[in-house]
Amino acid sequence: MSLRYLIHPGFVIAVLFIGQFLFWFFFMPEVPTLQGAAPRYDSLLALLRWALLFLFLEAGIFIGLWVSPSPKAWGVSTIPTWRVRFWWGWGLGILALTLVGEAVYIRVLIQNPDLLETAFAEGTLAVVGENARVQRLVGISSLNNLFLLATAILAALAFHPLVPSKWSLRARRWLVGLGFVIFLHSLLLAARMFFVYYALAALAGYISFRASPGSRDVKISFKQIFSAFVALAVVVWFGELLRGGFAFAKQNSLPLFSSEVQAHIWDRLVQGYLAADFNNALILLDCEPSMKLWSTTMFAGPLGITENYAQCPNWESVYGTVNVLGLWWYDWGWAAFPLAFLVGFSMGFAYQMRKGLLSLQPEGLYYLLVFPGLFSISRINYFFLTIFVLPFTFLLFIHLIWESRLPRHKPREV
Repeated sequence: MSLRYLIHPGFVIAVLFIGQFLFWFFFMPEVPTLQGAAPRYDSLLALLRWALLFLFLEAGIFIGLWVSPSPKAWGVSTIPTWRVRFWWGWGLGILALTLVGEAVYIRVLIQNPDLLETAFAEGTLAVVGENARVQRLVGISSLNNLFLLATAILAALAFHPLVPSKWSLRARRWLVGLGFVIFLHSLLLAARMFFVYYALAALAGYISFRASPGSRDVKISFKQIFSAFVALAVVVWFGELLRGGFAFAKQNSLPLFSSEVQAHIWDRLVQGYLAADFNNALILLDCEPSMKLWSTTMFAGPLGITENYAQCPNWESVYGTVNVLGLWWYDWGWAAFPLAFLVGFSMGFAYQMRKGLLSLQPEGLYYLLVFPGLFSISRINYFFLTIFVLPFTFLLFIHLIWESRLPRHKPREV
């Protein structure tokens, strides 16, 4: 299989969404064995709505791929020096803002290191994460979400084949350093998805250059795909071992690697997350839409929206993540169908525009922000949350600056 399929939105969405359905179909129990989990929810009408919304999403992707203009980027042999310097400066600036936001976000841990001791005593680092979340300063703490844009910029400079080695080596060092900070954030604050987003954005940048048109078509074997899947499964299992397994072991005085703890981890992954996200979506797809449009987005609080999907009559789970098709239906009702098409169209459009990466044009960076969302929308409303909206807004601002100064520069070869 060609390497580029690993970042193709139509392929990735199809594999993830159909895979999630199959996982629910085979593994979601009729009666939950995990406290707080919902029973299996079967509804032909809800399943039909999910399937139709999925098709609208996929149709939007492929039409976006078909109509989007292709930047004249492939085939360039040199990069103007000012472009490298432009992105290097903005990359470090965005990274600085990220670190400021992170310092403010984790100030509760800096001021009270004993929280870690409390967390280990209770068997879960989620205690630290919850304290940090409750005491965050909206507007300042949120700047730590800019790590995604910093990752995209540094990855473009680090993996670009035409960027001089002195710049690409610097970018790689800073990219690794940022990854270490994000890893600590994910570990200490029980926010594992932060590191997943970082890894996916960097991976999208790497593959975009390795599988660019005009270059040798890179193939990957089934064995390589299977190995990557096993490695991912081990990481997910280990993350849940630290998050839920450790707490269960402490509460029940069991060895961490006992069969009882491992069975509990499996139950949490199936009934609390992987299959539950699809199960919860079916519940919402059978629910009367709220028609509040933004109740599952970052705008719910500012707009004073108090309704939430936990008010649906059949909602029973304490695990609140939901496949985005269910969230769109709850917020938009029948308007979720054109919404799914438009979001899919934007994915396909951004995928085509990633071609601008080779000439370091800003439009090439948007897809590096979009790509983590292909995975994340299987459980949250990614494209309408701060994790995407803030980096996207900053990139749009940088894009405007780029366009305003572009005519004043005469390209100078590196």
